[in-house]
Amino acid sequence: MGIIDYKIRDFIKFYGMLALLYFSDMVLLVGLIWNTYKVTKAPYFLGIVLSVSVLIPFVIRRFFHGINLLHLNFRKLFILRLCSYLFIALVSMLNLSDKYIETSIIIILYGVLTLSTLSTFEAGNIKLVKSGAVSSLNASRLLQTVIQTGAFVGALISGLLLDRYSFHSIVLTISLYDILISFIGFFCLKEISSSPKSAHPVAANVAITTTTPALFTSQKLLIVLIGLIGLHISSFNLLTPVIYQSLNHWGSEQFGIASGAACFGAFLSAILATKKWNYALAALLLVISDTIFCIIEIKSVNVVSCFFLGLFLNLVRIGLRSEFIDSIVEGQSEEDLAAKITTVYSLCQAVGPIMMGFVISEHFLGVASARWLLTFVAVCLLMGIVVFNYVKNIATEVKSA
Repeated sequence: MGIIDYKIRDFIKFYGMLALLYFSDMVLLVGLIWNTYKVTKAPYFLGIVLSVSVLIPFVIRRFFHGINLLHLNFRKLFILRLCSYLFIALVSMLNLSDKYIETSIIIILYGVLTLSTLSTFEAGNIKLVKSGAVSSLNASRLLQTVIQTGAFVGALISGLLLDRYSFHSIVLTISLYDILISFIGFFCLKEISSSPKSAHPVAANVAITTTTPALFTSQKLLIVLIGLIGLHISSFNLLTPVIYQSLNHWGSEQFGIASGAACFGAFLSAILATKKWNYALAALLLVISDTIFCIIEIKSVNVVSCFFLGLFLNLVRIGLRSEFIDSIVEGQSEEDLAAKITTVYSLCQAVGPIMMGFVISEHFLGVASARWLLTFVAVCLLMGIVVFNYVKNIATEVKSA
């Protein structure tokens, strides 16, 4: 029937494994960000290290052409995660996970793992759509649902644990957990083919030899918009502990609850997004949520606004991803497109921390400016969506003319 043999249990393995991996990564991220800023009180240092962690895969690809961490299959991905978390576990066992150099290495490894994992599963998700196994909207919803499920539980648990246990013990525990999950995934997760079953293999071979179509203008804009979402997320990760510790004088438990609320809002949006939402409206509501989250110093209001921040940001993200998948034409490579998305998304994530860290440093605008920077990023995203809709409408009118 033209649909690959990808059964229900394989769907559960694919999306379930992603949720489990994001759980460990989020526990590690929240702990690293909070503990690093607590120890150093230097947002610029934290921003530089977070930025470098995102750039490492591109540096490796530039100087070692045979190694591309954004084009890994599942087995290579799990080998990378096993080796990385074994090193992180060793560092935590030696009580070195709060030292400058060791912390920097762990953050860099986290950045590499997150990018490689996202790119691998993003490519797999696109393959499922192109093979006919699932629709673009459902694939986008499923991907974001499982990511946010893992992120929600991870952020909440990490914030709660930081007040009760040492950072070393948390890092060691989550490292052992991820080593186990990666070991299971190495043997259990099935590779995905984007080619539907066909009785005409010759036709398939002809398709392979055709010239790969270039990116359309609308696709380029979509990639940039998805990148702005990465900028927003990385800015949130850096600015939130600064606002909580230096401006609001709140503890790590509140940080964990707020992060969990944002992830829960994102999770709920993935369930509710049964149709493509109005991007501009969701982005406008995101601007309002960001402003309330950063300015109001009432804990309950802050948590609620954080929930809506996650809700509206993810509605935009799901819609943009669905639009991009629908825009893919025959001949365009799923791996190449996933790598392009991940590249721009990652570069924006790299720019975010170092840019925000510099702006809120004492050498520029100071810590007080942290209250307005997240809203500024949301406004840029809103303006970008307006431009995209304008370009899309013009392209539609040209086709129909």
